Amino acid sequence: MLKKYLFAFLLLVVIPPFALAQDAEHEGIRLYKQGNASMAQAVLTAALKNSPHKSNPDMWNYLGLACLEKKEYKDAIKAFNKAIDLNRSNSDYLVNFAYANLMIRETDRAQSATKAAIKVNPSNPSAYYLSGIANLWEKKLDEASKDAEKAIEVDPAFVQGYVLHADVIVARLGRKLVKEDDQTVRENIDLLRQARDVLRTGMLKTAASPNRKLIERESAAMEAFYDYFSKDRPKISAVPEPGVTPLNIIRKRPAKYTDQARRANIQGAIRVAILFGASGRIEHVLILKGLGYGLDQEALAAANGIVFEPEKKDGKPVSVVRMLEYSFAIY
Repeated sequence: MLKKYLFAFLLLVVIPPFALAQDAEHEGIRLYKQGNASMAQAVLTAALKNSPHKSNPDMWNYLGLACLEKKEYKDAIKAFNKAIDLNRSNSDYLVNFAYANLMIRETDRAQSATKAAIKVNPSNPSAYYLSGIANLWEKKLDEASKDAEKAIEVDPAFVQGYVLHADVIVARLGRKLVKEDDQTVRENIDLLRQARDVLRTGMLKTAASPNRKLIERESAAMEAFYDYFSKDRPKISAVPEPGVTPLNIIRKRPAKYTDQARRANIQGAIRVAILFGASGRIEHVLILKGLGYGLDQEALAAANGIVFEPEKKDGKPVSVVRMLEYSFAIY
């Protein structure tokens, strides 16, 4: 949705690794907790080659987390899978496995793991969240909405639940987006208002959350877009107003096509609203119409990489929102 952090990503991300399993005092685990993922990975890999560590699911779980930190997702999946084989009753292992699979766009395997995690522990909000992310990517909006609501129900202070809920509402707006300009957004401003209100509620409910900054950024972004689209503005003209120097996009790279989308033969266009800041930085990106299958996240990354000169009014830089489109086709 609104992530230049992602998705981020998310979805997400992106988000930090979920729920660590019970602590063990092995050196590799201590290194991971201290923020040294590379050393933790090396120490845990060496230790797990020998007995009795081979049968310690917690160490396999932390090895997976260390691999995640290094974006070595396939190795992370192998480690989490080993932890699950050794202890199938740990919901956190299953959630971590699901998260790693989402990072390589294996939504079916991720969904299977989230269902197993929920069966083991129906009160694990991260399991519902990841299920919702997968459903959102696959444009199953009703299911994603239920997942978000359930995540909030089991943990009202769960930041990601509110962010997901807002993402789903914006995706509903995207389904209505057919026009080339932003008039459709204005005609359905009630959906942006709903998303804004969800995030406002989340701000109140998550005041003590360690992930507070995430919802603060998301809420600030949604407030900015709602403020922009809720006001009547003149249509962008080829002839600029007197005293206005238009926005100048210097560099805009194409979004990458994902393997998952190629396998599913997905083609089409993603439409985004971008807040081009007076500071010369991309402030926020809002996906209005997505395609799923990892393509939304690639469009977000591309949009956040735009290099531009801000619009100026009477010589002073000003912030503006513009709509852009990223097209994907199989050749």
